[in-house]
Amino acid sequence: MKNKRFIQNNPGEWDFPPKPRWENALPGNNYSPRDTAIALVVFFVGVPAALVYFTAHTIWGDFRAFLAAGTVLVVFGFTFMRVSRFLLLRQAREQGKYYRQAGISWLPEEKRAALQLDAPMMFEYGFWPESLEHWPVEVRFSKPPVFKSLPLEAATPFLQQLDEDWGILLSERAYDKWVASLMDGVHSGQFAFHLAFPAESEEGEGNLLVKRLAELTELPENYVSACGTSVNGMPPKLIWGFDLWRVFPMSRQAFMAGLISEDKAWDNMLKASTLAHAIFDSLEDFFDNYRLGHAYWSGQYAQTRLRKERWDNYEANCRWPIKSVAWKKTSVGALPDDVRNGFAGQIAQEKKYREGTVIKGFRSKEE
Repeated sequence: MKNKRFIQNNPGEWDFPPKPRWENALPGNNYSPRDTAIALVVFFVGVPAALVYFTAHTIWGDFRAFLAAGTVLVVFGFTFMRVSRFLLLRQAREQGKYYRQAGISWLPEEKRAALQLDAPMMFEYGFWPESLEHWPVEVRFSKPPVFKSLPLEAATPFLQQLDEDWGILLSERAYDKWVASLMDGVHSGQFAFHLAFPAESEEGEGNLLVKRLAELTELPENYVSACGTSVNGMPPKLIWGFDLWRVFPMSRQAFMAGLISEDKAWDNMLKASTLAHAIFDSLEDFFDNYRLGHAYWSGQYAQTRLRKERWDNYEANCRWPIKSVAWKKTSVGALPDDVRNGFAGQIAQEKKYREGTVIKGFRSKEE
């Protein structure tokens, strides 16, 4: 990749690399493809056609004049094609200008593997998959350059999104707190406890939580149950896919909002990626687990179904280079205890507490 010119899809589009598009031809992005096509055709075809029409009486029968008129038409036609292509690729050229001034090029494989974890969501919206920012942003520049067709976004929309999603507004400390919570498995720990201690009303009926989550996600019940156990020495999956994935949109948006540095965003995303590549066997495995975690968190079929559709769309239609990044397992040796053993210590402590406080008549076991 390093020897290949760095280019991504146009923001909000899916062609990679970008294809010529009529709406990119005229500045300002305020013109429809139809208006742009009409303007170009009228100028490059209409003008020479009118010229020939009004001078036909002078060139008819004069071979040299006729040849000259034909040459003019050919030149105008060739110029039309060249100028049209130049204009239609305006946004792709402005991408290059953006990357040069921002100092962006192909990322090392470690960072691309991290961004791949967010790629199915990026594909849904036509966001950039190969750079820290998923949309052109002003925070990359001390003085933002002027682009005629490339949309350059200010920090405000990303601050608003952070506030709506996380309650993070102009507070790097709040961001740090959220990331630490996710990396500690704030939802995975709860999930482990719910698997270990089914509600008393479920006795004799199996684990209703497992059944419900399997229905919401359209994943097998045995998959949901297996996420609470260690298999072949691998860490229990729990819903680490959900916890770890959330580090990515939060970190990218926080950078795009100017809230954190590029280095901090990458540091947290690479840590999350290392854990993900230790716990899961593939991107599909990671995303299935993300969907499971989202179903556990939301409990809403419409939302869980939407995420399955996003994965199916990515699998069937994505042709982006990031999709071909190889999944490389990382060592589980240095994982935090709660990741490696699935919060086993805390669960054992809770079991001991519950067994010690079961009441028999008026006396507990401890008595």
